[in-house]
Amino acid sequence: MRAVLLPLIVLVGAACAPFRPAPIPPPTTPQSYVSPQGTWEAPIRWWEAWNATELTLLMERALAHGYDVRIARARLRQAQAAARKARAALFPGLDAELAPERRISGGTGLAATNDPLWGLTGLASYEVDLWGRVDAETQVADLAVVQSEEAVRTAAMTVAAETATAWVELVATRAQARILRQQIHEQEALLAALTDRYLAGTATLMDLEAQRKALAETRAALPALTATERARQAELAVLCALPEAELTSTHSALPAPWPLPRAGLPADLLEARPDIRATATQAASTGLDVARAKADLLPQITLTGRLSASGPSLGGIFDTWLVRLAAGLAAPILDGGRRMAEVDRAKAAQEEAILTYGQTVAKAVAEADTALAELKAAVDSWERTRERFEAAQRLLAATMERSLHGMTEYPDVSAARTQADNLKRALISQHATVLARQIALVRALGRGWQHLFAQEIDSP
Repeated sequence: MRAVLLPLIVLVGAACAPFRPAPIPPPTTPQSYVSPQGTWEAPIRWWEAWNATELTLLMERALAHGYDVRIARARLRQAQAAARKARAALFPGLDAELAPERRISGGTGLAATNDPLWGLTGLASYEVDLWGRVDAETQVADLAVVQSEEAVRTAAMTVAAETATAWVELVATRAQARILRQQIHEQEALLAALTDRYLAGTATLMDLEAQRKALAETRAALPALTATERARQAELAVLCALPEAELTSTHSALPAPWPLPRAGLPADLLEARPDIRATATQAASTGLDVARAKADLLPQITLTGRLSASGPSLGGIFDTWLVRLAAGLAAPILDGGRRMAEVDRAKAAQEEAILTYGQTVAKAVAEADTALAELKAAVDSWERTRERFEAAQRLLAATMERSLHGMTEYPDVSAARTQADNLKRALISQHATVLARQIALVRALGRGWQHLFAQEIDSP
């Protein structure tokens, strides 16, 4: 066997160093993301900081049973199985066949025979991975597992953000509808009072028609809110993988938002987002794929061993046996350029993956900056709306006081009340926007969910 292997090893020894994939160039990032600056950190289970039991239960349901998360988990298990399959190529293969036979013969002038024969065949094979092709394929499969792990984390991050956003919108819509119904009730009572006054001659027809118009406008706003509430309920049901009839949601008060970040964004943004880590892993994987394609251009050495044994009975199966050992060198000669085309394809795929990595980083930085700016703008708008609402309440109180003393007309009171009611609903809408922007910031930073599915991801 040494006489067979030694010439081959001498022949290829000078060129047996495996191909090394080129390092991935680092993406261009703003200096602000290189130097530590941010101090704000969302809670690990950030939705629990809102102290809303209903939301917590919905999140647990969505993260455990949501379709996107379960699909990502199934893909992870596929990748893990594929990696185990790829690692099998690093070890020798051994096959065996046991074949019982019966040989029956006869002929003119010959005695008939009916002899049993047991045969055993064993075949062992092993590829000597001189160029690192098998190792590269194994590493590609392992990196595919890493990508699938990041896909599970990305799915968790996305489902958590979408579930929380849908719940916030549902609660806000429900609160706005409650205020609107109260407003309709008050306007109906006011219309009844104005009707009595008109019949008594103490109110004008113009005042009466103005109140009817105000009531009609308020009623017209209710169907849209009802439809939005139904749509958010349906969205939550899909996210939680529940029939809509089984979704229970009665919460009607929005939670208080968290404090704003005090010192910008965390410097480790690029390490926290799973989509960035996934694209970096993909870029590394394509580098290994280039190495695999280049190694496929070179000869392959395969060691094989074959055992053949036979005997008249199972106990005497080794009465006759033969062992064959061989080392084979297979080199490509003509393939119509197929292997070189594969190298070119792998290089182009690597270039695409590196560009995708850079694009993902750039988008992540932009999303984080935009999310923070939009959150600050939403908080500022909420505060301005609160100031306007408080001013409208003071105006309404003053107008009603003047009305009691006969110093103002009904249209002034009606306009002040309508403005205050509309601003009250706008205040709820702005509150929901602030919460939605905080959710978007957590999602952009890739924070507050990293512990989820650790056991699922780490399991074989």
